[in-house]
Amino acid sequence: MAVLGVDGWRGRWVGALLDGRSVTLLVLEHVAAVLAVPDVDVVAIDMPIGLSDDGVRVRRPTGWWRCTRSWRSGRPIRG
Repeated sequence: MAVLGVDGWRGRWVGALLDGRSVTLLVLEHVAAVLAVPDVDVVAIDMPIGLSDDGVRVRRPTGWWRCTRSWRSGRPIRG
């Protein structure tokens, strides 16, 4: 079974085609090119989560802040 995983990248699509034990990296110009890759059984598309209405991504804090506080509420995490 051949699997193609793709993600948006600089106005294009970058993909990794896994066929058996071989991996081929692809740069595809548009979504039609993604769907036109031959002999692919499954296409997995990375979908962004956390986009606002204006398209700006919500970014999670890193480092100690992430470890000690809930990134959504800002309150300490109790464990």
